[in-house]
Amino acid sequence: MTQELFYAIFNTAAGWVGILGSTNGLRRVTLPRRSDQEVYHLLGGSLSQAALSHHHYEGLIERLRAYFTGGKADFPDKLDLA
Repeated sequence: MTQELFYAIFNTAAGWVGILGSTNGLRRVTLPRRSDQEVYHLLGGSLSQAALSHHHYEGLIERLRAYFTGGKADFPDKLDLA
């Protein structure tokens, strides 16, 4: 069974961050970078099979933005270790 892949690249107070995940959970989250292109490169070749989908990660994006501005954030997100 093939899993759907999704990704999001977004800006935070600390720089650009990327998320790659499947329907089973998160596969990669980058540390902040200077540009969205750096993040795109770091997420790798899997992006060619992934759909851009910020709505899959709305809650995580909000929590990461809060975290990078010094706010308190929990990260209970499921992981996909495939």
